[in-house]
Amino acid sequence: MLLCPTKLDIIPEEAMKTPRYLGDSNKNRLSHVHDLDNRKPSCSIESIRWAGHDVAFRTREEAFAAGYVPCIFCLPYEKGAS
Repeated sequence: MLLCPTKLDIIPEEAMKTPRYLGDSNKNRLSHVHDLDNRKPSCSIESIRWAGHDVAFRTREEAFAAGYVPCIFCLPYEKGAS
């Protein structure tokens, strides 16, 4: 008996490939990381991407280890949010 994968079987693997966090690498500003699942209009995510300053991270721990600080709008309850 051959079972076909369901959509639920595929979602976790795709989620691991898709970055959830976006860092702003503009050296003229503080390096913030943004939560793409909790984006707010004040985060300016599209302008970060348009300027080519986007750095993708799968976890916020990866971003913090790379020196990024949490965005006060989309990650307000993280220690160090500014």
